[in-house]
Amino acid sequence: MARTVILIGIGIAIVLTGTMVLPGLAIDAALASNSEVDPAAAQKALAATVQILLMAPVLDEQGQLVILDNGSERQMQYQSGEGLGTLVRMNNEFVIVTHDHWTLLNSQLAKARFYNANNELLVEISGVEFLGLIRSRDGGTMILTAPTELLANGVLATAEIGDSQAAGWGETVAVVYRNPDTWALDVKVMAVRETAEYQGRASYVLQSAEGTIVVPGNSGGGIWFEGGLVGNMWTTMVSNNLEDGSSEALSMSRGAMLAG
Repeated sequence: MARTVILIGIGIAIVLTGTMVLPGLAIDAALASNSEVDPAAAQKALAATVQILLMAPVLDEQGQLVILDNGSERQMQYQSGEGLGTLVRMNNEFVIVTHDHWTLLNSQLAKARFYNANNELLVEISGVEFLGLIRSRDGGTMILTAPTELLANGVLATAEIGDSQAAGWGETVAVVYRNPDTWALDVKVMAVRETAEYQGRASYVLQSAEGTIVVPGNSGGGIWFEGGLVGNMWTTMVSNNLEDGSSEALSMSRGAMLAG
């Protein structure tokens, strides 16, 4: 009986070893037999999902702030980085599991905003406060202490850590991703094409039936399996042409597993 994993963004864990490849026909069959996402499971994943926006001021070549002056007011210009995360209850504490390739984690970070899956602003904190939330990072996954405002009034649901080893290859997965047309979070079924170590971490190669490409900004969301969080989406896979230097995004993405 096919099982469904729900997946949202980027992450890591060291659980699997070796490589197992599914034939293309098996992938097609898995997607054909289990192409629908369970609405209740999808809602549970979205309810625990947080969108994170980091903002840092734009600096000129001399390291000075870039200020836009339109005659009536002066506005500071910002650069931003965004991704997804999952609010998790871990050892009776609340944390956010997200990715660890943020580009603005330095002294210039001015502020961070947390939104729910419906793009509703939940809390804004300073850059110093955000950096103070970081509990651990390893280049793939970053774990943050959840701001207390995210726990108030039940604005977000919380995930429990699941059994990552039970989510084996050959399963279908449902990917929560940003719709490239509307930029809203959506859910897409994908299948595990391969499991292999990547940069020292056990990872999945996932493929969709329609060739959907997971766009930037999806990094950091969670992979759900049988009601628990077992990993994170990592990155979209790219094919590079060595002859002309061109590259093409493939309809495959890499996800990685969390240690239970």
